[in-house]
Amino acid sequence: MLGTARVAAFWIGFLVLAVVCHVYRFVLILVPGVVSRRYRRRYYRTLWNVVIRFWGRSVYALCRFVAGMRSVVVEGTVPAGRCVVVANHQSTADIPVLFEVLRDKNVKFIVKKELLRSIPFASTALREGGFGVVDFDNAWKTIRGLTGFARELAAWDGTPLIFPEGRRTDDGSMAPFHAAGIELLARATGLPVVPVVVDGLWRARTAGDFFAHLPGSRCRVRILPAISGAEAARERGNLTRILHETMSAELARMRGDAPVPVR
Repeated sequence: MLGTARVAAFWIGFLVLAVVCHVYRFVLILVPGVVSRRYRRRYYRTLWNVVIRFWGRSVYALCRFVAGMRSVVVEGTVPAGRCVVVANHQSTADIPVLFEVLRDKNVKFIVKKELLRSIPFASTALREGGFGVVDFDNAWKTIRGLTGFARELAAWDGTPLIFPEGRRTDDGSMAPFHAAGIELLARATGLPVVPVVVDGLWRARTAGDFFAHLPGSRCRVRILPAISGAEAARERGNLTRILHETMSAELARMRGDAPVPVR
């Protein structure tokens, strides 16, 4: 359990970070973009990518050095260039961890629309920074949102990251994957598909559990070999099943081979 002083320090740091990022957005993106359309066309996406990477890695630093996450062990190598990242989702802390692991990429998550108004600065970034926002309550709107997201990724130099389970399980086990997002992104982008398995943070599953269970936790991230764009195209219709089987088996191996304790 994190002490009151460190909880306060975390939230103060989080809010200061949000203010810094909003000032950056106002001074370097919004105002110059209104003054000059040429500036907006040339720099808008690049400047957003810079501040989003800064935000993600700064929240990771807050989790590690203020909230007390003990360690993050990364196994495997992130391939160069853009790709479609498919990861399991155990905790609210997964996102800053993946920003750090994928720090050389412009990561663009697929997120539910409910997050557009609830998180300081992050909700603004989700609305304006090239992320895939979908309405999971409406299948047609979900597909339309994913299609638009895939179409814009190249312009953002974006690496899409999808959590295909759609929920976080109580024990960190891997839930069934939803096929639509994986299949659509693989087909529309033609990028390699990189499976990433995360384990160790599942006790901090919700925002309510975050400060109780993140202190002392150890996270393990295993990056599996990429599936080429051509191979993903050949496996159309089977890609989701292959990924789920591969990632579930790898999670079981990770838990059986030098398990990472969580306190």
